[in-house]
Amino acid sequence: MTLTVEQLVERSELATRVIAGAAGTGRSIGWAHVCELPDPWSWVGDGDLLMTTGLGISASADVQVEYVERLAAVGAAGVAVGENMNAPALHPRMLAAADRHALPLMITRYEIPFIALARAVADASTQEHLARIDQTERVYEVLRRSSAQGLELAALLGALEEVARCRLAIVDPTTTRRGAPVREVPDALARAVAAWSPVDGDEAPVGFDVAGFQARAALVPSPRPAALLAWTSAGSPPHSIVLQHMAAAVALHETRLFAERERSLRVGASLLAQILDQRIGAATARDQLASVGLGGAGVVLAACDAGSDGPDLHLLHHELGDAGVDHIMLHRPPTTYVLLCDDAASAASVVEALPPGATVGISDPVTAPADLPTAQRQARWALHRAQERRLPLLHHSDDLGDSVFLPGDRDDSRAAARRVLGDLLTYDATHDTHLIESLQIFLQENRSWQRAADRLHIHKQTLVYRMRRVEELTSRKTSDTADIADLWLALQAATASGLVEP
Repeated sequence: MTLTVEQLVERSELATRVIAGAAGTGRSIGWAHVCELPDPWSWVGDGDLLMTTGLGISASADVQVEYVERLAAVGAAGVAVGENMNAPALHPRMLAAADRHALPLMITRYEIPFIALARAVADASTQEHLARIDQTERVYEVLRRSSAQGLELAALLGALEEVARCRLAIVDPTTTRRGAPVREVPDALARAVAAWSPVDGDEAPVGFDVAGFQARAALVPSPRPAALLAWTSAGSPPHSIVLQHMAAAVALHETRLFAERERSLRVGASLLAQILDQRIGAATARDQLASVGLGGAGVVLAACDAGSDGPDLHLLHHELGDAGVDHIMLHRPPTTYVLLCDDAASAASVVEALPPGATVGISDPVTAPADLPTAQRQARWALHRAQERRLPLLHHSDDLGDSVFLPGDRDDSRAAARRVLGDLLTYDATHDTHLIESLQIFLQENRSWQRAADRLHIHKQTLVYRMRRVEELTSRKTSDTADIADLWLALQAATASGLVEP
């Protein structure tokens, strides 16, 4: 630890006493420097102890006051004046200025050489420096052991806490969300961290002194936004330099974990795409899902949308990993699909990990990979309905639409839709056409040819041709009110039952 002014004057062999500015005796002394010039503030700085025989001190009261004020302005730790040397009488106004600025003004006995004060300060600084080096070496020993033994992040933080002799936690400095492993941060301290707004490239640790806690935080140079927070109610948190080394150790662990999760994200996305596109056999799909923890009794597919102004959902994969939720993900703009176990906790984790204003639709449970394409349509429908209702989460099973004329059972809805749209669905599937989509948009636009064509990005005559094919395949006219009612209700039943996407 560096020497404080109070500790210096307590050492009897230094024979130094405070005559003014006693409120500042808690200041730490970084270095001690002799200066006999009339403008010592040009030569000493923050944390420096000025030692003088008094040659540079004017007899003028005004100049003495300025002497104190200018030294206080540069952050000097204090002034030690040699007794019975060259200093003029120190005016009461100078002493009052020292009290006002809490700048310790001291007298050192004539027989005590200034080198004794300088050596005491230097020895204390050297001891602190050596202690800091030892602590840094122990940090890297923990990191070496972590790499060799494959320690989890919780174990790494625990080992670093023994080195730091304080509590440690990882937080997201942009959201103040506790990272994994989750550690309780005192509420008052969490609020102080929430008010911290670090900027890119700001590597200097920041200190906090709230609610009886001394704390310091340093940004973790890792792919995800993170800060290492150290706090204690007794003593001091690690020095900024040591904390930065600890943050670097955490960053290495986080970077390695990030790379592993990025690989699992790519593998999972490929698997989910193959299943949804039906490019993989059922047995193979079942085995591969089991290998990622999704081989249980049932799974659900979640469709997520953060909105046009929301952040990229890419980090959702890492947030779910932090929460221990088994899943695979696929991003097909503008929707992100997450396959996870059919339980309330997993669904809640998805909602919690998303930014405010995001929306999630969840399919009915499925037990066979072959049913996942249907689950995708259900999830998209639930997402669509959740957005309409401004809900953060909606399960497909909780919504059949608002129309009292639709069948109440999902199987009945599917059967009713097929009676009207069956030939149309078959034609689209076998000819890779978009007649169902064209009909949906045509009706949504209240049969406006131009608006519907614009939304479909096709020529108006192309839309006219498509509607003729719809009329031929459904035996219903788009100019007949009764037929339009059939087509509209059939489309609602088809989307509610998952036959078509909303």
